[in-house]
Amino acid sequence: MNNEIVVFDPIMTTKERKRIANKKHREKIENDIHIALTATGQLDNVAATGILDLIKNNKIPHVTINY
Repeated sequence: MNNEIVVFDPIMTTKERKRIANKKHREKIENDIHIALTATGQLDNVAATGILDLIKNNKIPHVTINY
């Protein structure tokens, strides 16, 4: 669980809040994938990051990330 404190900014638009929330959600999903790729010990951090980047950039056929 993330214990981050979010300060409400009345000037921030709904669109900006959604963009920030989406970015945080995507980062969480990508972090979960990275952890799963390295959990077995078969891949190091560099290899897992490279594979994740390939998946994110649609370079591996038939593999997608559902955010």
